[in-house]
Amino acid sequence: MRGKIILRNIISKLKSGIVILRNIASKLKESIIGLWNKVASKLRGNGSNSHNDTTSEKRKKHKLKTTTPMDYILAILIGIIVIAPFYILIITSITSEQEANYAEFHWWPQLGASFKSYYEVLFTKTGDATVLSGLRNTFLIYVPAVTIGIFSSAMAAYAFAKVKFRASKFMFSVLMFTLMFPNVMNMIASFLIFDTIGWVNTPLPLMVPEMLGNVSALFFFRQYFLSMPDGMISAAKVDGAGHFRIFTQIAMPVAKPVLLAQWIFRFMAGYNDYMNPLIYLQDARMYTVQLSLAFFVDPYTQNWPLRMAGVVVSLIPMLIIYALAQKYITQGMAITSGLKD
Repeated sequence: MRGKIILRNIISKLKSGIVILRNIASKLKESIIGLWNKVASKLRGNGSNSHNDTTSEKRKKHKLKTTTPMDYILAILIGIIVIAPFYILIITSITSEQEANYAEFHWWPQLGASFKSYYEVLFTKTGDATVLSGLRNTFLIYVPAVTIGIFSSAMAAYAFAKVKFRASKFMFSVLMFTLMFPNVMNMIASFLIFDTIGWVNTPLPLMVPEMLGNVSALFFFRQYFLSMPDGMISAAKVDGAGHFRIFTQIAMPVAKPVLLAQWIFRFMAGYNDYMNPLIYLQDARMYTVQLSLAFFVDPYTQNWPLRMAGVVVSLIPMLIIYALAQKYITQGMAITSGLKD
């Protein structure tokens, strides 16, 4: 009897805990939705440009914009947390191998700065592969593949958003359902298929699937095209334009920031991919940058300056791309076009 009473108490406590968790989840959901609506309204220009703001509301906004010393301190701390790993990375790369293996860490090389590791990374061949050849192969594989894949995803997204055809919602739901499966589930099946058709040890298994489009990019593009006014498309149809012309001459120029942002995200995913090139590329002359960096890992010796120099060299292209396209990345994060009927 005592055991049954204890069990009932435990079950009642679990039920009350589940109710509390549900309440917390609902409140969290409401707060996230409210925050998202505020961000979306600001991105659409409904924030500070609204003509219905009263004088008191403007004063409140002005008060919210004022910064305090604590804000600066918090910003400095966050900046240090973000920059410190990069500083340690660069300092380690110019430290001598002997000093890098010391147990004590120094914020500046005590034995003098040395750029020998960078020379070895750029010009020393390890298994017929260098970082420079890996960078070249990475750009040759992923730049055309990602470009064609973004165009394919955008064209499919426009069809789902603005073209009415049978079973469109069902087909889109099936595509969204595929996002629930991890990529490792189809890894063996994909390898067997590509091996059967003779594509193993070629760049085609890395390029062709990317050229066919990406479901997550398709979803993002579809949400963006849904926010475009139908009146614009109707006016183009009146002028005799077909869907392909509307897509290429109207939809794509409007969605330029989103297209560039998604292109950068997809290229970063391919640039940082290690597993797929490891599976499909067997010739060292075709290795991507991630596989080329793997040659600097030695199970018997720890040459930390060489590893860090390889990481710094591999970071430079992505930093350049980000610096050139930072404006488009921030603009492309908006899931609506901002256009109105």
